[in-house]
Amino acid sequence: IQYRSLNAEAARVARTDLTYTENSYKALRGRLQALLDPQVIEYKQQQESQLRNVADSELAWRNIEKAQINYRNIETALKMIECEPPSCSANSYPRALLSPLYRIARHLVRGAAEREKQDGDRLPEYTESSRQQLEQLLFSSAPIYPEYEQVKLSWSLGKLREELGVSDPIVSLVLGRKSPEVVARNIVDGTKLGSVAERKRLWEGGVKAIEASKDPMIVLARALDEPGRALRSQWQDTVQAVEKRNAAKIADIRFSQFGTSIYPDATFSLRLSYGEVKGWEEKGKTVLPVTRVKGLYLRDSGQSPYALPDSWKQAKDAIDQETKMNFVSSNDIIGGNSGSPVINQKAEVVGLVFDGNIHSLGGAYWYDERLNRAVSVHSAVILEALDKVYGANELVSELTDEAPSTKPAQ
Repeated sequence: IQYRSLNAEAARVARTDLTYTENSYKALRGRLQALLDPQVIEYKQQQESQLRNVADSELAWRNIEKAQINYRNIETALKMIECEPPSCSANSYPRALLSPLYRIARHLVRGAAEREKQDGDRLPEYTESSRQQLEQLLFSSAPIYPEYEQVKLSWSLGKLREELGVSDPIVSLVLGRKSPEVVARNIVDGTKLGSVAERKRLWEGGVKAIEASKDPMIVLARALDEPGRALRSQWQDTVQAVEKRNAAKIADIRFSQFGTSIYPDATFSLRLSYGEVKGWEEKGKTVLPVTRVKGLYLRDSGQSPYALPDSWKQAKDAIDQETKMNFVSSNDIIGGNSGSPVINQKAEVVGLVFDGNIHSLGGAYWYDERLNRAVSVHSAVILEALDKVYGANELVSELTDEAPSTKPAQ
């Protein structure tokens, strides 16, 4: 936010990161709100008590409890320099090193070492099946902005010192006696990893090229590789593996007790969720289930974030102001459902899920029929916008004439 305020170009550069950060913050805030609800905790305690009363189940719970204690002991350092479970993937960032330049450096350093192993012994992100995805990330020509990277890196290094403390060995290894701002500036100014050609040279040169490199970002990645691997291995052995094994036992017990009377946890497999278009009560007021295009123009202030694009302003007189814009429904959704089609009882596509209200974020733990709502864009406004705003007449014709079943129900 600070960087964005510098000028229009800074705002453009920071926009994607800021959108991602605010979206993540909203999701976590919604989950916290659910966990602070006594009704949720009481409900979960009742469920747990039922399962723990089953013979031979107590050991599984105790094992998970021990795993959680182990996790708390390493959680901060693990997230700061290695990854944030369960997302230890090629795309993940350590919290203390928020820069694509560092992510590239770590993949170059770690990838060189991993490629000397048998494929089955490598970390998942460095196996041959993952190689194409990894190389796309490494050799992407997407622009990297040094000034912006300094801002992000200095801030995240400051958090490293704040979270682990000035006397922590990892903090001393990274910062020494220098400030986060000085370290970030020296590293970003000195690195050549902004060059795709340099990344390819180091990747193709393997371990020998990595060991010979004096690039400050490579030097930092080399220094943090061993402690990062140790933390990740400790998490995998004493937390992840233990929880996975014992959670499977509890899942078996849960199924034996409840059968198909409750649906299973979401696993990114195909699901059909049934619901109805329905508003909710918020602080004594009724939230209506449908919005219309005219609301866009009523809220247009000309200033971010309520500034309509010129294309929509120019189409104001042509577009039907009463066209349904968005609607909420009682479908049970959670992160990962965005892009799902909404289909009515006649098998017509009437919308596309893109969000949920703040209460739906508690769906990570339970479903509250009173408050949880999915938010979808209505098919009617998709067609209206394609026709009146974007001039995509052929596409509109294809959607409405050649595929009449997708014509939205009014």
